[in-house]
Amino acid sequence: MEQRMDMDPQQAWQIVIDNLQMDMSRSTFSIRIKPLQLTKVVDEVFYVDCQTEENQDWLTSRMKNPIERKLNGVLNRSVRIEFLAHDPQIFQNEPELPHSADPFPDQDVLDLEILETSVHDIFLEPNRIVRFPVYLFRWLPYVQPQTIFVVIALWQEYYLASGNKSNSSNPRVSIRAEQVCRWAGISRAQFFRLFQPGSRLEWFVRKIETAHELNPMNGRMKKSANKYILLSSCLTPGDREDLKSYLLAHRIHESPIDALENALQESPKQIFQYPFRMPPDQFHHILPSYQTPQDVIRDFVGKHPSPEVIRLLDQLAAHLVSSGDFVLVSWYFLRHWLPILGPEAAMFVLVLRNHCYFNDETGEIRDEVWLDGGYQGIANRLGISNPRLVANWLPAKIERPRRGSIRTIRTEQELGRRQSFQELVGLFVERIDYRMNSTGRYAWKFKVQRFDPLTPQHQEIEKAVLCLLTASLEKGIVEELSGWMDRAAKDWHETLKNQSRVDLRLSILTEGCSETLSNLLNDCLATLKLADKDCFETLLKILKSSKDSLIFKDTQVGKN
Repeated sequence: MEQRMDMDPQQAWQIVIDNLQMDMSRSTFSIRIKPLQLTKVVDEVFYVDCQTEENQDWLTSRMKNPIERKLNGVLNRSVRIEFLAHDPQIFQNEPELPHSADPFPDQDVLDLEILETSVHDIFLEPNRIVRFPVYLFRWLPYVQPQTIFVVIALWQEYYLASGNKSNSSNPRVSIRAEQVCRWAGISRAQFFRLFQPGSRLEWFVRKIETAHELNPMNGRMKKSANKYILLSSCLTPGDREDLKSYLLAHRIHESPIDALENALQESPKQIFQYPFRMPPDQFHHILPSYQTPQDVIRDFVGKHPSPEVIRLLDQLAAHLVSSGDFVLVSWYFLRHWLPILGPEAAMFVLVLRNHCYFNDETGEIRDEVWLDGGYQGIANRLGISNPRLVANWLPAKIERPRRGSIRTIRTEQELGRRQSFQELVGLFVERIDYRMNSTGRYAWKFKVQRFDPLTPQHQEIEKAVLCLLTASLEKGIVEELSGWMDRAAKDWHETLKNQSRVDLRLSILTEGCSETLSNLLNDCLATLKLADKDCFETLLKILKSSKDSLIFKDTQVGKN
């Protein structure tokens, strides 16, 4: 390795600054790093003027160790760094290097971060949510839950990809199928199968004929990327017929304005069949067609209505379809619970949550919900053809005697799998009561968990992290654990990339630790199934995030 013992400290400092600029966002670098000035070097200590006490605290807690490591690498020797706000006594009789008078030159840039208060919140990220339009629930009997989750995934990726594009109100963006699959909880094969011509997804998404373009690599023509159009505010076929019937009954041909004004005064329940409408026979043989409330009304009033009619039909469309009613679904639910529960059971949870509410005036919480129709009614609402699937989600209230006393291994395995799945669904909903009407139809009452629990794997990781933090406090090695987290944060990417064996990866990350810390790490992680998918990676990420949260800061306070 090239020796740099005689390198000028100012040159070494500038090399480190240039390196940081490549690693950090432009706004953070401009605000936090660019104003720093190396003022003096005494006994292998670099004194850096950081202008303000606020910037001093931020740099000391977040950047001290990374910058020291970079300086050590450039100089090939051990040095320390001290971030100091203006202090005349420290810099007395020392020549100061010129520096900017304003440490925050761009006042329009705000550097924000979220300080989580628990390991639980680090997992859940409760502020990251997706808006689920309530009207999409009315599509379930027609297209089934998986299609709806793909639609939500497409819209979510569209909003994320178009966030920085301001050249038009509805910009064209490029997204990757893998990201859509992640939101929808499906495989790539399922995703492209859903996009086959004539599929249920065509009620919401239309494919444009793909053009050809010149490949700059070889000069040949190649097929362009698949292009699709997302359709919004589409009425279900049944709601179209209900809206037409209502408008005809109110004589829209004679007085369009009166008919539209009357419709605006009605609740959607007075126009559409509620709580849902079953699709007509042979519906799956009907080709998907896109029609909004405006399209239905224009069939009666003509393609060029008056400005007053246009205003009313837009208001009615918002009133019936896009009135701002949403269910808030967390990123955590879509990314972690949807693949575990599957689209049908996950949608069942969302349907029940849609009936829950919190009244901020009275403090009333409604988390107990009645659904009519028994298993068949729930299956119809979700677009499921076999009601026994719904029955398999919920533990039976009364165990019925089983035929025969001998069960095969396969039967035992199936019963065990079903019980495990019921326990997972039970984290969200619990059937607590039932009633029967005069026609002999059941209604079930459910207790609904309004907030997401952690997945079983994440519960185990949370337990391990809390155990590690508590044990480090008891052993008095909080500072060493903090340093290990910083090293692991820098090292785990390459370690995870190049090493396939979990025990080997863990041994690499614990090199240089004291025996006490090594034992704690191994003891606290011994109960985890680290070979499970992403378990090891998730554990390290949560540990790093916990260092930047109030959990670790509170631990440090307790130590003092």
